[in-house]
Amino acid sequence: MVTILFTRYYEMLEEKHIMQIKNISKNVKVIIDENVFKVIPDVDILIAGTFNKEILERAEKLQWVHALAAGVDRLLFPEFRESDIVLTNSSGVHPIPISEHVLGMMLMLTRRFNKSMKSQSQKKWERPTPVELHGKTLGIVGFGSSGERIGQLGLGNLQRFLKGEPLINVVNKKTGY
Repeated sequence: MVTILFTRYYEMLEEKHIMQIKNISKNVKVIIDENVFKVIPDVDILIAGTFNKEILERAEKLQWVHALAAGVDRLLFPEFRESDIVLTNSSGVHPIPISEHVLGMMLMLTRRFNKSMKSQSQKKWERPTPVELHGKTLGIVGFGSSGERIGQLGLGNLQRFLKGEPLINVVNKKTGY
C-alpha cells in the first residue's frame, strides 16, 4: 500500500483529483491531515508546505517529498540532504495567478488605490495623484514561467521591459525585448 499525505486541504485540490490519484491503483491511499506527526510514520509520499527535521525523524516509510512552492532551500537541512528521499517542487505551476497578482499590485500602487481605500475607511475625501504605467519600464529579476508571464502582461501597458540575467531566450517579436 502506498500512502500519500496532503498536509491540509487545498482549495485547488478537488474530490475529482483525489479520486484520480486513488484510481491509479487499489494500493494507493490518500490522506488529508494537518497533524503530520500523527500519520507520518505510515506515509510514503508527502505533499506539504512544511517539512522539517522533526517530521523526517518520525518518517519511517517516506520515499518522496513534494514541496508546494518553487523554492526548496529551507527544506535542504543536512539530514534530509543525506537521505535517499526524493524531493520535487512546484516550480512553474502558478505563472497565471502570480503574474495577475503582480500586475494587480502594480496597478494598486501606481493608481494609489491603497491610499484611497485607507482614506475612505477613515471617512476622508483625499484624492492622491495617480501615476500611469504607460511609458514606464518594467524590470524582472528571474525569468522563469512566472517572470515570463509577468512580462507578457506588462508589455501591454509599458514602454520598456528589462529582463534580469540569466535569461531564457524569450523575445517579444513586436517590441524586440
